[in-house]
Amino acid sequence: MANEKRLVLHVGIPKTGSTALQIAFTRNRPSLAKMGVHYPAARNDAAAMRGRLVSGNGVALLSHMTAEQHDPAVLDSLRAEIRDAPAPSVLFSSEALFRSRPERVRELVDAVRSEDFDVKVVAFVRDLAGHALSSYSEMVKGALLTTTFAEYVKGRSGPIRYRPALRGRLEPLLSLLGPGGVTVLHYESNRKDLLGALMRSAFGLEDVSSLELPDAQVNRSMTADELLLMRHVNERLGDVRTGRRISDAMIARPPIGSTRATISTSELAALTSVCAPEVAWVNDTFFGGEILRLDGGAALVDDPPTEREMTESERSLVEELVTTAHSAEAGKPMSGSPM
Repeated sequence: MANEKRLVLHVGIPKTGSTALQIAFTRNRPSLAKMGVHYPAARNDAAAMRGRLVSGNGVALLSHMTAEQHDPAVLDSLRAEIRDAPAPSVLFSSEALFRSRPERVRELVDAVRSEDFDVKVVAFVRDLAGHALSSYSEMVKGALLTTTFAEYVKGRSGPIRYRPALRGRLEPLLSLLGPGGVTVLHYESNRKDLLGALMRSAFGLEDVSSLELPDAQVNRSMTADELLLMRHVNERLGDVRTGRRISDAMIARPPIGSTRATISTSELAALTSVCAPEVAWVNDTFFGGEILRLDGGAALVDDPPTEREMTESERSLVEELVTTAHSAEAGKPMSGSPM
């Protein structure tokens, strides 16, 4: 970019390693500053330092970026942040920024450019089969989803269904910022070096070997057995926050059973019918070849796994989880930890 002063927005997309990156940004804040990159402080810094699930410092922008109404206070704070930044580049990161409204992005860009800063957006995209499986797990964990993966990708889960909206989110950014203002990176091609790929593409930094990386997987997907348990828990709950606490406790433990990483031919066909044009657009616009795939990230099988019945011990565990959660919500003493 011609102007060395730049604001970089890392917008995810969701389920492409954003939390691990945000933990790395927080833990390496002093080192990044020496490299010319300022990562502003956030309320979730303490959790990030402990390696906990966070949504980055970009959450400070969301009340403007994803809202129907303009929030001038956010833009005033952003102007002050970049004006007083101790480094020429400023980085905000949150996968929720992928949902930004185009008109709010335009207002932010105008505000930033008034301070003589350029704006750049960086996003990772993930092969659709693997991304759909990971997104399904997230919806079961955090949105009380009770249906099967097949129903999720085939649009039979009501309002909760798999629609990544890649073109719908990226095309307005491209129109506003131009080709040089939007960088899209392929998650699978950079999976072993997400931080390096982002730092090279956003800031031109080739050597990031001195930066500390998280030493464990963060926010893993659920296994097939865990998904079955959580779906039955969700059927009994009416509060998303309670469900999220239970799922967070579950994934903080070693995995239960085997990890599901397969997609059936019928599920892939459903993905293809909806998402093929978007995948083609991303490849043509950003990669100049067939880099992003519909069938990547998961093994293809002829038939979806048979939905098994829960065991008696699993049913007892579900009852204990739900009873404990309801007691906690009511402020009653809990009989013991469900985990």
